[in-house]
Amino acid sequence: MGMDQAAYTAIFGGYDKLQAPTVAGRFVAYTGGQMCEGWEVWTSIPQADKRRTARQFKLLSFPAAESLWIDGNIALAVPVAEVLGVWFDGYDIALFKHPAGDCIYGEARRVVKKGKDWAEVVDAQMARYKAAGFPAHFGLGETCTMAKRDTPAVREFMALWWAEIVKGSARDQLSFDYVRWLMGDKVRVNMVSGGMGWRRRSHPWFVCREHRA
Repeated sequence: MGMDQAAYTAIFGGYDKLQAPTVAGRFVAYTGGQMCEGWEVWTSIPQADKRRTARQFKLLSFPAAESLWIDGNIALAVPVAEVLGVWFDGYDIALFKHPAGDCIYGEARRVVKKGKDWAEVVDAQMARYKAAGFPAHFGLGETCTMAKRDTPAVREFMALWWAEIVKGSARDQLSFDYVRWLMGDKVRVNMVSGGMGWRRRSHPWFVCREHRA
């Protein structure tokens, strides 16, 4: 695999710890100073809101022409090139379908119920989406893993998505599908089925650990 493909992540604070890769590929990490064998570490001073800092790198950084985002608690069990080769297949962005839902309005209720963001922030965001005509059950992507190509249309998608995170919830799954709806056919998105195993966080490509904090 050449320098045109990479897996990447962003970890700030003590939420997760980098683990040395065990498979082939280029691995890039944006961190506040963590170092780990096998990773190219690009250090950065986080904003006060560490969640949004990580999201900013996730969306707006393009460490390679084809890149695979993995959350800090997820490790690859197969080479980077294998995932990208299967997931792209004519698409610009690829990620798992959420294994437990198909609607951001339902996801918003879960976020509020679990205390993962302020109800007033989430409710205002969903009200804005409804007013714009965004339909229920449009589909729900799970963004803990995500492949993307470095193209002008994908950069536009990511910029729109980041703008939603800035003015709304830091929970990026609440805005991904709204932006997918806004972009229409400009960006081809592969919503991959992870099967019943992925609902239990079991998949031959990914190893999921508990978050440290």
